[in-house]
Amino acid sequence: MESTWNNFRHDSRYTLNSVNKNYFGNRLITLAVTPKWNINRYWSISEHFAFQLVNTDENAYLPMNGVPDFDVEGVGEALQNRASALAARETVIMSDSYFDARRFKAHWIGLRGGLRYQRTSYQLNSQVGYNSGNDKTPNMSDNLLYKSTDGTEEEVVDMTYYLSADYNWRERYYVSAALVAPSLVSMLPTD
Repeated sequence: MESTWNNFRHDSRYTLNSVNKNYFGNRLITLAVTPKWNINRYWSISEHFAFQLVNTDENAYLPMNGVPDFDVEGVGEALQNRASALAARETVIMSDSYFDARRFKAHWIGLRGGLRYQRTSYQLNSQVGYNSGNDKTPNMSDNLLYKSTDGTEEEVVDMTYYLSADYNWRERYYVSAALVAPSLVSMLPTD
């Protein structure tokens, strides 16, 4: 029994009263589809569609026991502990549709053109509060002092038209050209 108590007492995850209350989680999901249609041996149409979701959350707690009182800018008194939480989410949808044209023999011609569409939305919420009264209540609650919340929400939509051409003659002389027309469709911060 004594050795179990010593292991528990010296484990860095444990404070004087309880288990470490800090937590960070990050999850990522990516899905992609890339179909291609060969019209004939010279022409093809392709698509690359991707969806990505990133979720992040964090709970952080600064305890009373083992930590001296601390000052926060804008608050006129020493504080004993702090609880904070953060949640963020980002969603990206991307589509790249293009065509390819190729010719061979002595003259090799490659032509590619298409439309690339990308939509990104981002949300962030954070909150913090102080002086919960004891270390057994590390989560955000109405009982905390000097509570504050912050957050942002943004959405960006980007469309790009592009065209590129490559030419070579018997792999001796090469010419390449590209044309890109980007446009930022919208950037919408909402409060």
